[in-house]
Amino acid sequence: MNRPDLFSLEGIARALRPFLGLGAPPSYAPRAGGLEFLVDETVLAIRPEVSVGLVRGVALDEAGLARLLDTQGKLDLTYGRKRARVSIGLHDAAPLKGPITYKAVPPESASFAPLAADGAERSPARSLAAILEGHPKGREYAHLLAGKPRYPLLVDAAGEVLSMPPIINGRLTELKAGRRDVFIDVTGTSRDAVTACARLLAMLLADRGGAVETVKVLRPGEPSAFEPDLSARVHRVGLTAAARLLGVPLRADEAALALERLGHRASVVPGGASLDVLVPPWRFDILHEADLIEDIAIGLGYSSLPSRLPRRPTLGAEHPLASARRRLRAALLGLGFLEVMTLTLGAPETPAGSRPASTVAHPLSREHSALRTTLVPSLLAVLSANTHRDLPQALFEEGEVVDGASNAPRVAALYLGAEASFTRAKGVALALFEGLGLAATFEAADLPPFIRGRAARALVGGRPLLTLGELKPETLAAYSLAHPAFALELDLGAVPAPAP
Repeated sequence: MNRPDLFSLEGIARALRPFLGLGAPPSYAPRAGGLEFLVDETVLAIRPEVSVGLVRGVALDEAGLARLLDTQGKLDLTYGRKRARVSIGLHDAAPLKGPITYKAVPPESASFAPLAADGAERSPARSLAAILEGHPKGREYAHLLAGKPRYPLLVDAAGEVLSMPPIINGRLTELKAGRRDVFIDVTGTSRDAVTACARLLAMLLADRGGAVETVKVLRPGEPSAFEPDLSARVHRVGLTAAARLLGVPLRADEAALALERLGHRASVVPGGASLDVLVPPWRFDILHEADLIEDIAIGLGYSSLPSRLPRRPTLGAEHPLASARRRLRAALLGLGFLEVMTLTLGAPETPAGSRPASTVAHPLSREHSALRTTLVPSLLAVLSANTHRDLPQALFEEGEVVDGASNAPRVAALYLGAEASFTRAKGVALALFEGLGLAATFEAADLPPFIRGRAARALVGGRPLLTLGELKPETLAAYSLAHPAFALELDLGAVPAPAP
């Protein structure tokens, strides 16, 4: 995600051209435009950052428009963190009357016709609050405006609504195939992130034959700015530092050539000890001299850099925790269990009786809002999504949970099928202890997810190491599971280290 310029076909072509020796990368010189963009004070406490651009005469056939919208979606999802940090609007600029104003208004004070949902022909005009409640995109992203007294809005001089960031654009400026003047708006919470996305989209449209025009942006308490700024940035890289990190002596000319293969322009500083590098406007990942040294390595080719063994001989051994993981995985795979990997975030409460150690302050969804304290609910959720599969189903996971204020490594296994029983669960536990080379004793226990009288703890050296039992019918029913099941969970952090 540190190279969002490679999210588009145009960005990939722009990067490959100098790397393959097919020519210099493009440069962009926006011409002065007359459009003004006003940022109102009312929006600063709601969604304060915005960056814009205008590209005229863009040739967009149906395939090109689909690729453009695909790039927009990828930026929204990844770089924009599902529109929380960045959301992008692309508009047909023809109906617009400048200046354009970015402001925040009460939810019931404005209405407009949003873009139609997939499969719908048209969407009627409705209030901002009604869009959040009734439009598919409104329901999907309503959490981004939850609790806000006002909602962001982009309007032109005639009072026509362009969009309601970060939710949905208006139908008035819907972008369609053909030769178009495209207005770009990017809103969010990070100035650097919104600026990066606006610049990337302006350059993408320029690569399609469009002419970039600057827009005069007026922000409260700040000097006026002309966006997008597509000028290169100057960095300096020292050849001594580069040679030390790469392990090979470097000549200034070969380092400069390597950087030019990555799209930079480099010149030797008088004296020959360093290079001044013009970093192109699409390389937002260049933050430090070390980033340019990495580009030198890529330009030279990693295979051309020397490799050598460490100068100081050392003796290593497998970490006890890694050894335990390896043995447990081998044992469970040998018993016919299938390994899965699930998310460490889950619902605040689960039917399996677990409670979260801590919750996320501003989650994207309730289903992923709490750090898990056990692996069993995650395995149950996987089985719930696979009820169409044949039985028996046997799964295991090795992962981390939160115990108090610390991460704790665990291994859990779950078996679903007619033959599930406490006896089989104990047999699996004994096989795991045999794989670890440990002797365990078992004691009855009353544990929340398990049937009373069919649950136990396993102790090694008097210390609890594993819990096991048959799951309660009501727990299974909550996950739409209709067959018996047993589960066990082992605390990897409590496994004693093997004797030397």
